Amino acid sequence: MFPYKPRKYQTEILNLFRSTLITGGHLILEAGTGSGKTVCALEPTLKFAVKNKKRIIYVTRTNAQQKQVIYELRQLTKNKEIFGCGMQGRRNLCPLIVDNPEFLNGTPEELSKICADRKRNTLSNDKNGCKYFEKNCICDISTIVAWTKKNLPTVEEFSDYCKKAGLCPYEITKSLLSDAVLVVVPYIYFFEPFLRKHLIEIMNVEIGDVLLIVDEAHNLPEYARSLKSTELSLNTLRLAVKEASEFGDKEIAENVMLSNFCMEMEKILLRTKNEYVTEDDALIPSDEIESEIMSSFRISSNKLDKMIKNMTLYGEDVKEIKRKKGKLPRSYIHSVGTFLLMWTNVDEYYVKIITSKPALGIYCLDTSLTTGVVNECFSSFHMSGTLTPLYEYRDSIGLPSNTKLFSFP
Repeated sequence: MFPYKPRKYQTEILNLFRSTLITGGHLILEAGTGSGKTVCALEPTLKFAVKNKKRIIYVTRTNAQQKQVIYELRQLTKNKEIFGCGMQGRRNLCPLIVDNPEFLNGTPEELSKICADRKRNTLSNDKNGCKYFEKNCICDISTIVAWTKKNLPTVEEFSDYCKKAGLCPYEITKSLLSDAVLVVVPYIYFFEPFLRKHLIEIMNVEIGDVLLIVDEAHNLPEYARSLKSTELSLNTLRLAVKEASEFGDKEIAENVMLSNFCMEMEKILLRTKNEYVTEDDALIPSDEIESEIMSSFRISSNKLDKMIKNMTLYGEDVKEIKRKKGKLPRSYIHSVGTFLLMWTNVDEYYVKIITSKPALGIYCLDTSLTTGVVNECFSSFHMSGTLTPLYEYRDSIGLPSNTKLFSFP
């Protein structure tokens, strides 16, 4: 099945993958650029997956890396009925979202809600439906499915093919995933819980039957920390004030209006920046901001908790109003509320910082809060040209001590 004459170290790398698959463990592999890591990962995992009814999720950081996986898949599966495909988010694949500038900055969860509403409207013959989904429903897509399984297109090639036919490539891709032995996705599709749950469901696979391949794995620790980290910027506070003006200011505690609270938060943020930031981002005492808020409004910690809860609930109302109008279901009031809820409940795995933007930040210290799910997979393989020291990567993402560690020039 290996499509090329093995180069230096490739036989050893292939054997490492095979032995790891037999035991169902984890492998961390460092090998230089051009060493053929991609094809060496795919050949044994495809064979094992087909024979043992497993599925492969191959995660990449960039679209270029995703294309390379599909190119190698074509070489490996010539004259063989093994299907694999790539998957990207709605921002890249949904024509309705691509056509609407307001939606392009939506989060996956926000775009999922828009998509669900438009599909529901389409099925009930509402004028605010989706013309692409409507055509998906009335067309026989078997020709596209057959073409895809025969040609193994990249995501971009598949998207162009569908758009020319007036169809939604995102929805059709979803229908293909349950047949795919290999699914190539961006990091976020596996490491963000909401998207991972969605991916696992549409693939119709148990996570214990997944063979996970992490490409350019040196990016993973910082990426994983960023998924669990968040910030509250000056701009978000100002947009929350504007939103309160548009949707109605609200009393979130006795004699405390929502807009006044956000404007006072802006002052607190600026004072904190002036006190702590010199050049770089700075750590701040864990109770600094809470003390400032309670002092400014002369309230107790219990009342602060109630204010945050009221703000969050009002933000939910704003999101629902926007959603019913067919707009991006985003609320900056809700963003302020959920940030402060997390801020007042952080544990030892996070630190509180003030940035030069300025913004308040909650920074995750423990990568394994995001990556621990890897241990639920049947096997995982982590590859990069720059992973030394390998044990540090292993420990940072929470892999077991018996994980295989190998480095090649």
